[in-house]
Amino acid sequence: MLKEAFGGQALSQVRTLEWFKRFKDGRESVEDDKHSGRPSTCTTPEMIVKVREVILEDRISMMFIIALDCHTGHINTF
Repeated sequence: MLKEAFGGQALSQVRTLEWFKRFKDGRESVEDDKHSGRPSTCTTPEMIVKVREVILEDRISMMFIIALDCHTGHINTF
């Protein structure tokens, strides 16, 4: 219903209910809580270029690592 009224920028129903509960529990700020996670430096244009260079330097090794991470069990080489 919110998406119909406000379009794609509206919060989902689940997120709306989460925020409702937070305010009901006494929260006063609409700012996100600080949390650990990847630093924003991981997605800078410079870092993207560096990662792309590493992948292109050794494609077979990168494909092997991706296969292991994704548990595919095999590697298709192109």
